[in-house]
Amino acid sequence: MVWFVDVVEISEAVVTQARDHFQYHWCPGPAEQDERDEEEKCPTGRTFVMDGLKFLASMPADLGVQTDSEEENPYDLFIVDVYTGWNPFAFFVREEMLHVRENWLTRDGVLVMNFVGYMQDPRAAAPKSIYRTLQSVFKHVKCFREMEQPDEPDAANIVFYASDKPFSFNVPTTGMYRDPVPYTFFSLQDEVEVAIHQEMDDEEVRFVSSNKKDESGNAVIAPRLLTKADHGQEDFREIHAETQAHMRERVLEQFPRALWEEFKQKPGIAPPSSSR
Repeated sequence: MVWFVDVVEISEAVVTQARDHFQYHWCPGPAEQDERDEEEKCPTGRTFVMDGLKFLASMPADLGVQTDSEEENPYDLFIVDVYTGWNPFAFFVREEMLHVRENWLTRDGVLVMNFVGYMQDPRAAAPKSIYRTLQSVFKHVKCFREMEQPDEPDAANIVFYASDKPFSFNVPTTGMYRDPVPYTFFSLQDEVEVAIHQEMDDEEVRFVSSNKKDESGNAVIAPRLLTKADHGQEDFREIHAETQAHMRERVLEQFPRALWEEFKQKPGIAPPSSSR
C-alpha cells in the first residue's frame, strides 16, 4: 500500500534541507505543477510551502487538493506539529479545529496535534484546555504523553488524537517490533495515555478564575473553554515562556559547550541563548 501524504511547511529552507540531507521527495503543490497528471508527478504526496494557518483557512479545491465536484473531504489523517521552540498557539484554538473537521477531514478522519507542555502543577492548564476544546469539536479524544512517569514534572511532548469515530491503536508485532531492543523507539515501555477527565461537571476543568467573586469574597472559577481566537494566547503567555526556557536549556544540555562556541564563529548562525 502506498500512502499519499501532503506536507505543509512555512519555510522553503526547511524543505530544501529535508530534500538535500534526508532523502525527502519535494513534489510541488498543484499551483506549481505543470499540466501532467497529478498522481504521475506526485505519486506519494505534494509539498505546500506556505503558512499552515493560511492552508487551514483555505478550501481544498482552492489549493488544488480536490476538485469542486468531490464531496468528501480529502484527508483521513491530519497532523499538526508546529513546535519550533515554542507552541504557536494560534493552531490550537477552537476555530482552527473546526476548520480541520469541516473542510479537511473525512467523516472518520483523525486529527493529531502535538503540544509541548506540562502535565503537573498549574501549568497543566494549557494542555487541559486544549483537550477540553477538542472535546467540544470532536466526539472522541485521547491524549498521550512522552514521559514514562505519570508525575513527570518536566515539559514534554503531549499528543492529542481526536475524531468523530471511535478509534484505538494496535501495537505492531512484526519486524523490529517482534523482539525489540529495550529503550528504543521499537519497544513499548509504558502505557502512556493520559487520563484527563474533563466533563463539564468535573471540578478539574475549573482551573480558570473569572473576575467575579462570591459572597465571601472568593474568586469564582469559570469552567469555560480557553482556546478560542479571542482569548488563550494571553492567558497562557507565562506558561509558554516557561516552557520555551525549559526546552532551550534541554537542547543546550544535549551537546557540548564547545559545539555552541563553534557555531558562534560561523556567520549567519545564532545558537540558542542561555541564562547560564
